[in-house]
Amino acid sequence: MQAMQADGSVANVASPLRSWPAESPAKRLRREPSKFKQWERPPVQATDGPGPLTFMQVDIDYYTKAPDPRFGTPSGKETNVPVLRMYGVTDNGNSVMAHIHGFEPYFYVQCPSEEQAKDPGLYKSSLEEQLKNSGGRDKVDPFVLRVEVVQRSSLMGWQGTSEHSPFFRVVVAVPGLIPQVGVSSRLASPPLAAKGTSRQRPLTRQTFRTHCDSWWTGGSWVVVG
Repeated sequence: MQAMQADGSVANVASPLRSWPAESPAKRLRREPSKFKQWERPPVQATDGPGPLTFMQVDIDYYTKAPDPRFGTPSGKETNVPVLRMYGVTDNGNSVMAHIHGFEPYFYVQCPSEEQAKDPGLYKSSLEEQLKNSGGRDKVDPFVLRVEVVQRSSLMGWQGTSEHSPFFRVVVAVPGLIPQVGVSSRLASPPLAAKGTSRQRPLTRQTFRTHCDSWWTGGSWVVVG
């Protein structure tokens, strides 16, 4: 760079350094290889059409949605059904999220007498009416799918005996109804409420109950499809 001096002569001077804005960390990271690349899932292998899928399950939850016609439609005109959402990984290292339909939440209520056990429909109709009037936000129809009589024993006071007593097995439309049943089951019908119907804890996590019923264990291999 040249500059004019006071006597009219021209002298060469050093050019000042130009300053550039610092590179953002995000741009630098995009250029650099990721330190976690070794943990990337491998590409999914092509399959020859639908078929069973085997994977190791690591977690499970559920959501509710309108029924899928492919898996049967409930009798109600406007209703929701629960769908299990199972997370896992295949033997090849691919991540999996399986949507499992047909899940039915349920709980047990001890029958107050042998006479009441002969007519489970009375308890079902009474509980259905109570849930309709409970002001819940679940849009289902019906609320109570069915009530069956089974032989079970309560853990409270159990002494190892093999003798069982009649219980109502109550199947409801969605798991969100079960906390409401905690109140409604005691108010269901005068004959049942008067005898102080006892019930199993309905707040048992329904996904855990499904694990037990299906003989799944934590980290077990599951075949779906």
